[in-house]
Amino acid sequence: VLGVLVIASTERSRTFRREEVDFVQKLANDAAVAIERARFAQQLREVGERELIVASVARAVRESLDPDEVLRVAARELGEQTDADSVIVAMRWSEGIDGRTARWNGAAVELAGYDEAALPTSARLAMEEQNVVTSRASESDEDGVVATSSTAITLPLRHREDVSGVLMIERAAHRFEAAEI
Repeated sequence: VLGVLVIASTERSRTFRREEVDFVQKLANDAAVAIERARFAQQLREVGERELIVASVARAVRESLDPDEVLRVAARELGEQTDADSVIVAMRWSEGIDGRTARWNGAAVELAGYDEAALPTSARLAMEEQNVVTSRASESDEDGVVATSSTAITLPLRHREDVSGVLMIERAAHRFEAAEI
């Protein structure tokens, strides 16, 4: 059931004729078909938009063989394409010993050595649980009024069966929609 169509007479009590009911039923069925088509078209647009983002990021990343440049480009492209406020891409080259972390803050990408302990809690949890983590953080002023609020999606990065890194995309201005996760 997509909705309910109500037809009423407020001036006087009356019984609707069969042809009136049939006509309204046809209108309701046609409206349901139109709504389903619109939903399907919207889903196709969203899938197309996501595919364009993936293609754009993949194309930019493929242009370099330098691991640092790949991390820089991945962080910047993902941030710009997802309307994020910050992005962290952290990769470990060998079991937590070596690696790099790229942090994009909306303007520039900073590269640093890989330090799992310095990663946000949600990033460490995503790597440990090998699952997507969504989180929300708020900061209040001295009066208890929420001053800033952010949401983040954190995904483990896998190579074959091993988790080799983490991707964290954060938005301070607005939440992620369910379809984006």
